[in-house]
Amino acid sequence: MPPVEKIAEFIVNSFKKEAIRNLETTAGITAFADPVIEYTELNQVEYQGYTAVVQFKGCKTGYLFINNSVKTAIFLANKMKEHILGDTTGSPNLDEQGKELLVELANTLVGLATNAIAGNHIDLRIKPTPFFIASTTHFNAVCKNVTRNLTAHIQLDSNHSMSLHYLEESAQEKEKIKLSKDAKLLVCDDIMSMRMALSANLRKLGFTNILEAQDGSEAFKIYRDESPDLIFLDIIMPKHTGDKVLKKIRETDQETPVMMITSIADQKMIGVCDEFGISGYITKPITIANGTKKLTQFIEIT
Repeated sequence: MPPVEKIAEFIVNSFKKEAIRNLETTAGITAFADPVIEYTELNQVEYQGYTAVVQFKGCKTGYLFINNSVKTAIFLANKMKEHILGDTTGSPNLDEQGKELLVELANTLVGLATNAIAGNHIDLRIKPTPFFIASTTHFNAVCKNVTRNLTAHIQLDSNHSMSLHYLEESAQEKEKIKLSKDAKLLVCDDIMSMRMALSANLRKLGFTNILEAQDGSEAFKIYRDESPDLIFLDIIMPKHTGDKVLKKIRETDQETPVMMITSIADQKMIGVCDEFGISGYITKPITIANGTKKLTQFIEIT
C-alpha cells in the first residue's frame, strides 16, 4: 500500500492508466497522459459541459470527475460507434446511442480502476455506477465541500482532451472501531480457511470471544441471538450473501459496526454495502503474515 501522502496521487494515476487502456479497447483511441499531476485551486476546476462523477469513501472521501467538453464527448461517442459498431457516419450531436456508449465507457473505467486500487489493499469504497452532471449549478453543488484538488490531463488527439479531477472532501483521519479485548466478535465466511485465518489474527490481537458462521443465514441467527460487538461478513456466500445479511441487520440496527470481507472480484458490491452502512472492508487474501496489519487499520483496542 502506498504511503498515506501518496494515496491521492495513486488513485489519480490508477484512473489515468485505466482510462488510457479503456480508450484504446473501446474507442480505438491511442491517448497520452501528461505525467504531471497538478495540485490546483478549486476555482480552477470548471464544468466543461459533460462530466461523469465517481464517488468514493474510506481512507479518503470525495469525487473523481471525468471532465469533458461537449465537443469531446461527441468525438468520443462517434469513435466508440465506429470502433464497436462499425458506424462511421459521425453524428454532429450527442444522441441517445452516444450517451449510452459514454455511460458504458465510464462504468468500465470505474470497474478497472476500482480493481487496481483494491489490489493494493487501499480502503477506498468506490460507488460502482458514476452519475453525470448536467449544469454548472450542479457541478458547483457537488464541489461545495471539497478542500483539495488534483488534476491529470489526457490528450485524445490534437483537438481533444479530457481532465481527471480528484476532489477530496475531508482530510480527517478515519475513526477506528474501539473495542476491549473481551468484546464479542462474529466472523462469517463460507471458506473455512478464511475463517480460521481471520480468527487467528484476531486472537493475536488479544481477542478471545470469537464466534464463527459459515453462511449468511447462520450469521444472521448468531447476530440475533448473541448481539456481537463487531461483525465480519464475507460478501459472496451461500444462504444469503453478505450484502443481504447487512441489509437485514440495518433494518433495525444502525449501530453495530460491520466489516466486509471481499476479494477484488467483489468490488462492485462495496458501493451497495456502503449505502447500508459499513465501517470498512478487508481484502482477501487474509494470512497470518498480513492479517493483524489489516485489522489494526480499523480496530483500536481499549
